[in-house]
Amino acid sequence: MSQFHITENSSQYSVHLADLHRLLRSSIIALGALCIFWSFFVSHIMTTWLDLLPLHTGPENENLTIYGPFDWIEARWSLVLVLAFTSAMPLTSILIQRFSHSGLLPSERSWLSAVLLISTILVPLLIIVVWAFALPKLIGFVKLAGSLDGVGVSYDAASVFSLALGASWILIVWSLTAVSIGLARLYGLIEVAETRLRYRILIISGGTLVITLPVEFDGLRILIAICIASSADALSQTIPVAPLGRRRFDIMNMQDSEGTPIRLALLDCGCEGSCPRFPQNFEPPGIAIPRCDALCLNKPEQDGLLDLAFHSGITRLVVSGCDGAPIPQVLQNSLRTFGCEVRGLSWLDEISSADESWRTNSLNDALL
Repeated sequence: MSQFHITENSSQYSVHLADLHRLLRSSIIALGALCIFWSFFVSHIMTTWLDLLPLHTGPENENLTIYGPFDWIEARWSLVLVLAFTSAMPLTSILIQRFSHSGLLPSERSWLSAVLLISTILVPLLIIVVWAFALPKLIGFVKLAGSLDGVGVSYDAASVFSLALGASWILIVWSLTAVSIGLARLYGLIEVAETRLRYRILIISGGTLVITLPVEFDGLRILIAICIASSADALSQTIPVAPLGRRRFDIMNMQDSEGTPIRLALLDCGCEGSCPRFPQNFEPPGIAIPRCDALCLNKPEQDGLLDLAFHSGITRLVVSGCDGAPIPQVLQNSLRTFGCEVRGLSWLDEISSADESWRTNSLNDALL
């Protein structure tokens, strides 16, 4: 039998981690710089927004009152953070797109672009709409519905700002959650049987809202948290189906019977339903087992296989249905360019392939 050696290509992962570190560092630096930038203009922005409200302000009109000075200071700095996050979203979107572009298939790139467009472009625009139109209209409606003749009405300025800040923070957390869980699914960190990371992201998202939303949202915190987590998770589930059944394969270096170091992939190809599948309990460690319906005819499956061979360093590909000859010549040439040798088990030519135990023995022989 083959001898497994856990000697992953650490240099490849180091490059990815270095790129991810640069992305996070650039985003954090940009966020800090934007916080400093907006802190110089926050007073003017707050004054301008108050002028948009359908409330008479000024020395002779006490419609707005500051009941707690510390609440007002908190509102000012919260607005700085909201402005910084909103401004940093488009930049972060560009950085994520550049970081992910080389390792994704065309359909996955299109999906990621759509998610980033919704989460980091449309959400900031929606935040602007909330501040410029939605909240002034809401306050105007409340003023009209709650006014009494002969009774003066005074609003807490900090609470008014907290409503807008809370709505903005809800959108920001939803955006961050959708992008985070979407990227986790895209990189294969969340598969069918691996849901712990998904639950962690959703719990962190919901818990952040429950803890940080202003007191004006008391009674709605849990409901808002559930809705935000559920909708972000639902958006991430629209990800294109993985052409090889999975997006991540745990592959280890091993040696064949001749002592040659290899990185092995066993391709479970259905050949349009004419070839029997691998036994369900066949899961050898350290070997990629991609699944295809018809590799020779399906272009996305061919692209996925090339991507797997390139990024995972596959050096030997064993196809179940044929001997490898029917695979399109262009695909074979590309695999050889990546240093990947193609072999086959030719199950379509074997009458005994209908027996599951025979298929298991055939696969075990391929590991030698």
